[in-house]
Amino acid sequence: MKNNLVHKDSHTLVKYYALCNLMVDIIDEKWTRSSLNIHKVKLLTNQLKSELEKSINRIFNGSYDDKTDIGQVLDQFVNASTIMDTLFELGLIMDEMEDDKKDEFNQELNDLLKKYGVEIKG
Repeated sequence: MKNNLVHKDSHTLVKYYALCNLMVDIIDEKWTRSSLNIHKVKLLTNQLKSELEKSINRIFNGSYDDKTDIGQVLDQFVNASTIMDTLFELGLIMDEMEDDKKDEFNQELNDLLKKYGVEIKG
Protein backbone atom coordinates (compact mmCIF):
# COMPACT_ATOMS: atom_id res chain seq x y z
CA MET A 1 0.00 0.00 0.00
CA LYS A 2 1.31 3.44 -0.88
CA ASN A 3 2.42 5.77 1.88
CA ASN A 4 0.00 8.56 2.58
CA LEU A 5 1.05 12.08 3.40
CA VAL A 6 2.59 11.93 6.84
CA HIS A 7 0.22 14.33 8.61
CA LYS A 8 -3.48 13.89 7.89
CA ASP A 9 -4.11 17.54 8.87
CA SER A 10 -2.02 18.67 5.91
CA HIS A 11 -4.46 17.13 3.43
CA THR A 12 -6.77 20.15 3.45
CA LEU A 13 -3.93 22.54 2.70
CA VAL A 14 -2.55 20.29 -0.02
CA LYS A 15 -6.05 19.99 -1.49
CA TYR A 16 -6.38 23.79 -1.81
CA TYR A 17 -2.94 23.98 -3.36
CA ALA A 18 -3.84 21.24 -5.84
CA LEU A 19 -7.03 23.10 -6.75
CA CYS A 20 -4.99 26.23 -7.48
CA ASN A 21 -2.61 24.21 -9.68
CA LEU A 22 -5.58 22.71 -11.45
CA MET A 23 -7.05 26.18 -11.99
CA VAL A 24 -3.79 27.42 -13.52
CA ASP A 25 -3.76 24.38 -15.83
CA ILE A 26 -7.36 25.09 -16.86
CA ILE A 27 -6.52 28.74 -17.54
CA ASP A 28 -3.46 27.77 -19.61
CA GLU A 29 -5.00 24.87 -21.51
CA LYS A 30 -8.77 25.25 -21.68
CA TRP A 31 -9.82 28.84 -21.08
CA THR A 32 -10.98 30.69 -24.17
CA ARG A 33 -8.18 33.07 -25.09
CA SER A 34 -10.56 35.88 -26.01
CA SER A 35 -11.72 36.19 -22.41
CA LEU A 36 -10.91 39.69 -21.16
CA ASN A 37 -10.34 38.72 -17.54
CA ILE A 38 -8.07 35.70 -18.13
CA HIS A 39 -4.92 37.58 -17.10
CA LYS A 40 -6.44 38.90 -13.89
CA VAL A 41 -7.83 35.49 -12.89
CA LYS A 42 -4.47 33.85 -13.60
CA LEU A 43 -2.61 36.54 -11.62
CA LEU A 44 -4.92 36.16 -8.60
CA THR A 45 -4.77 32.37 -8.78
CA ASN A 46 -0.98 32.46 -8.88
CA GLN A 47 -0.92 34.84 -5.90
CA LEU A 48 -3.09 32.44 -3.90
CA LYS A 49 -0.94 29.52 -5.03
CA SER A 50 2.18 31.38 -3.88
CA GLU A 51 0.75 31.94 -0.41
CA LEU A 52 -0.30 28.30 -0.12
CA GLU A 53 3.10 27.21 -1.40
CA LYS A 54 4.76 28.79 1.65
CA SER A 55 2.74 26.54 3.94
CA ILE A 56 3.22 23.51 1.70
CA ASN A 57 6.99 24.04 1.80
CA ARG A 58 6.90 24.08 5.61
CA ILE A 59 4.99 20.78 5.55
CA PHE A 60 7.35 19.14 3.04
CA ASN A 61 10.52 20.47 4.69
CA GLY A 62 9.69 19.72 8.29
CA SER A 63 7.20 16.90 8.45
CA TYR A 64 9.01 13.92 7.06
CA ASP A 65 11.47 11.52 8.59
CA ASP A 66 14.39 9.90 6.79
CA LYS A 67 12.20 6.96 5.71
CA THR A 68 9.77 9.13 3.71
CA ASP A 69 10.23 9.11 -0.05
CA ILE A 70 9.49 12.73 -0.99
CA GLY A 71 9.36 11.74 -4.67
CA GLN A 72 6.55 9.33 -3.86
CA VAL A 73 4.72 12.04 -1.90
CA LEU A 74 4.97 14.42 -4.86
CA ASP A 75 3.81 11.67 -7.24
CA GLN A 76 0.83 11.10 -4.94
CA PHE A 77 0.08 14.83 -5.07
CA VAL A 78 0.21 14.95 -8.89
CA ASN A 79 -1.86 11.77 -9.27
CA ALA A 80 -4.49 13.02 -6.81
CA SER A 81 -4.75 16.32 -8.72
CA THR A 82 -5.37 14.49 -11.99
CA ILE A 83 -7.99 12.24 -10.39
CA MET A 84 -9.62 15.29 -8.79
CA ASP A 85 -10.09 16.87 -12.22
CA THR A 86 -11.67 13.68 -13.58
CA LEU A 87 -14.00 13.31 -10.59
CA PHE A 88 -15.08 16.94 -10.92
CA GLU A 89 -16.03 16.26 -14.55
CA LEU A 90 -17.98 13.22 -13.34
CA GLY A 91 -19.76 15.46 -10.83
CA LEU A 92 -20.79 17.85 -13.60
CA ILE A 93 -22.17 14.96 -15.65
CA MET A 94 -24.05 13.59 -12.63
CA ASP A 95 -25.52 17.01 -11.93
CA GLU A 96 -27.25 16.96 -15.31
CA MET A 97 -28.82 13.53 -14.73
CA GLU A 98 -32.43 13.07 -13.74
CA ASP A 99 -32.75 12.85 -9.95
CA ASP A 100 -33.61 9.14 -9.84
CA LYS A 101 -30.68 8.25 -12.15
CA LYS A 102 -28.36 10.51 -10.17
CA ASP A 103 -29.39 8.85 -6.88
CA GLU A 104 -28.99 5.36 -8.37
CA PHE A 105 -25.57 6.21 -9.83
CA ASN A 106 -24.45 7.80 -6.57
CA GLN A 107 -25.50 4.69 -4.61
CA GLU A 108 -23.58 2.45 -7.01
CA LEU A 109 -20.49 4.63 -6.65
CA ASN A 110 -20.77 4.51 -2.86
CA ASP A 111 -21.15 0.72 -2.97
CA LEU A 112 -18.09 0.42 -5.21
CA LEU A 113 -16.03 2.63 -2.90
CA LYS A 114 -17.17 0.60 0.12
CA LYS A 115 -16.18 -2.64 -1.68
CA TYR A 116 -12.63 -1.32 -1.92
CA GLY A 117 -12.57 -0.01 1.65
CA VAL A 118 -12.67 3.64 0.61
CA GLU A 119 -14.51 5.95 2.97
CA ILE A 120 -14.81 9.59 1.99
CA LYS A 121 -15.86 12.03 4.66
CA GLY A 122 -17.21 15.36 3.47
